[in-house]
Amino acid sequence: MLYHTDVVGLGLNAMDTICVVPRFPKPNAKIRLGEVRVEPGGQVATALTTCTRLGLRARYIGSVGTDDWGKAQLASLRAENLELCVREVERASSQIAVILLE
Repeated sequence: MLYHTDVVGLGLNAMDTICVVPRFPKPNAKIRLGEVRVEPGGQVATALTTCTRLGLRARYIGSVGTDDWGKAQLASLRAENLELCVREVERASSQIAVILLE
């Protein structure tokens, strides 16, 4: 059976921890976080999610670890109705990012 796919992406998916700060911290200093949220991200996964939200059929090709971050990444990709070709890698750490947002 053949499936129609409009867009295929190969590459990065991640879970982003976004920290809202009143200003960028000075080196070796602490700063109070105004808000912290965890959201799915990664350049390729985000672009493909945008494609599906615009009505295109998109396929994601990539890998994740079998850790909790990887499980969260897979859940977010599935929730966006992406066709998945994902390799789950035992004992691998999934991609995460910490983002400071001023």
